[in-house]
Amino acid sequence: MGVKIICKNSNFVESSLNRVAINKGEAITLQVKLRNGHGELINLLNSSVVISIINSIKNSFEKPTELIDEYTIQFTIDFNDITGEEDSHIRFNVTYSDGKKERFPSEDAQNIIISSVLESNSDIVGYVTFEKVKKTCEKYSHMNLNASNIPFNDSDEILSKIGDLKKLGITPRSLTDTIMERGLNPKDFGAVGDGKSHPLSEIYLTLASAQEKYPHATDLSDEIDWCAIQGLVNFCVNTIKQSGEFQNPCVLEFPSGIYVTNKTINSKPYIKFVAKGFVVIRLNNAGTALKISCDSNEPNFYKEMWSIGSLITAATGGAFILQCSKNKVANSVGLDIGNSASNEKDFARFNISHLGIIGFDVGLQIRNINTYLGVFNSLHLEGNRVNIKTLNVKGNAINAGENMRFNNSIIAGAVIGLKNESDVLDFVFSNCSFDFLDNVLELNKGYSTIRFNHCYFEEISYSLINSLATPVSIQGRGNVVTFINCEMYSPRRQYIKGKHLTVMVDGFVLRYTRTDILPNALCFFEKEDTNKYKTKHFLFTRDYAQCTAENLNLNRYGDFETANLGESLLNNTLNSYRKVSSFNVKVAEISGEVSYSGGQSLKIVGTQGCYLAFELANKIKAMAFEEIVVGFRFALNITNALNLAVRVDAYDNNEVLIKSSDSYVPSVSGTNILEWSFTPYIKNFVLPAGTQSYNINIIVSNFNGTVYLDDIIINKI
Repeated sequence: MGVKIICKNSNFVESSLNRVAINKGEAITLQVKLRNGHGELINLLNSSVVISIINSIKNSFEKPTELIDEYTIQFTIDFNDITGEEDSHIRFNVTYSDGKKERFPSEDAQNIIISSVLESNSDIVGYVTFEKVKKTCEKYSHMNLNASNIPFNDSDEILSKIGDLKKLGITPRSLTDTIMERGLNPKDFGAVGDGKSHPLSEIYLTLASAQEKYPHATDLSDEIDWCAIQGLVNFCVNTIKQSGEFQNPCVLEFPSGIYVTNKTINSKPYIKFVAKGFVVIRLNNAGTALKISCDSNEPNFYKEMWSIGSLITAATGGAFILQCSKNKVANSVGLDIGNSASNEKDFARFNISHLGIIGFDVGLQIRNINTYLGVFNSLHLEGNRVNIKTLNVKGNAINAGENMRFNNSIIAGAVIGLKNESDVLDFVFSNCSFDFLDNVLELNKGYSTIRFNHCYFEEISYSLINSLATPVSIQGRGNVVTFINCEMYSPRRQYIKGKHLTVMVDGFVLRYTRTDILPNALCFFEKEDTNKYKTKHFLFTRDYAQCTAENLNLNRYGDFETANLGESLLNNTLNSYRKVSSFNVKVAEISGEVSYSGGQSLKIVGTQGCYLAFELANKIKAMAFEEIVVGFRFALNITNALNLAVRVDAYDNNEVLIKSSDSYVPSVSGTNILEWSFTPYIKNFVLPAGTQSYNINIIVSNFNGTVYLDDIIINKI
């Protein structure tokens, strides 16, 4: 490596006096100006300046200064500042309005000295001397520097900050390469990140002067944080485009802070946003906080995008949050990803993780032009009007939302969890939680497939699915929604509405729903001829829990509200239940005469010595060691005592009985006042090892008259 000689002009202090005496018991007031390495005066408006007096006895102490005009500093030196032992040096420490700090003068360019007079008979105790400015040239052989690329006034500061590159490794490369690979910091581009508004007008008097540093600025009201972040993104995009190395992403490392923006940050898929701590980008305006899209002139490298890590992440132990300070202002968007035109290159095979989006009209917006194969891990979308929206950019979609996957995410506190406006949508939600939403899924177009795997829903006030699609928009096919081993805790049951739907259920537990609020609250599926339902392993709950058969069928609630009047256990037309045996029972059918909930119940008419035993038509899937409780409501118009019995039967994989619970067999006195009572539960029957399913068995016997049954209840604790 060759030797470089670098000549440096450094900053300095200008005074009209070369030397000033300090008398005993007196102070002197001095005025100076500061100049940069090119000799230009430094404008000190809105800046603070403190002087340091440095020596080996007192080490260092500070004194204040006063700004006389935009270029002139005034300060005082008195006889107490004389040590009497050795020379002291004065340094001027400037803090500019943007937080940047600079020291005057550079050590190798000039000294300002306070020297002492030791003669005891002299009235003068010392002098302040301003040395002449000097220019220095030095040799550098330990790194590859080009003197023509280093500004004269900054070279000494740059070299001192660079230090010894050999500390980076035994064969260090250029510092630029090292920093680019490890990440760039938006604060190095002027970002403040203190959560406060800092418009360009705080620093710059004209837009032209601001555009010298931030050419993308369009108004002095633009936030410095936005200018810095967008400037850093532009710098990285231009650098990568010039090098052609699109496969090497540029990493923007955000230190902890709240960065206030007023415009959209426009980025590319090869720019990575990484939070190093708690990071918030707060949009203080309507519009979009962050948009990531492709250009038509960029190469087709996106099939390798999965290997470059998350485009946005805080996976190293922080948080990355997009926040709108206006709170759901119309047309505001937190994160807008994807393309706007069909000639733009594929936005595909990408990852986004550990991101929160709060307070927008739309939290996450996904465009339908060449946007597919996206993975979202550990997202927290809350407090937006719509948490996720697919945007139909124009006409027929191209690769629209194909295979978007959300894992371990929270979608909460919104009017709509996912709003689909694209003709094609393939979404999979795994281990996600949907909480306090009016609607989980709104379908404005078809044909799409949405799958929920092991998801949890709580306090859904209107619908799980609200399908607004029309036959014209779905091109002859409806939307398909699948629930696999999901669970819901919510006070209502009217969850699936609309037309042109196929709903598939393989495992769904609805806990603590109510049956006594409104008649239409009892309908999980809204009846509609264009819809298809394929369900199994469905468990409804109420109070402790409300049981149905394994398959969702005509009488699926155990409350008999959806069966037709006259359907009978005796002739096996009551689909949810199956008669096991009976004797001297004349009637066992659905009736509207008496009901706990004001609708229908199971009416049983018999004579003394009769009995009727029945169970669920289909067993309920279960696992070993689950705890089950069972009970039901009854009302009587009989002349003698009624015997009741209820038990739980556990079965193995071949439907062979493993074990039965003890039966609860109360005897109830005869009465004809038709007051509703409730059998005590079979409490906490633990299903034995090997259990794959269970059933309930209910027997009513030895009565003379009419018995009404309602609300057969099972709870899996």
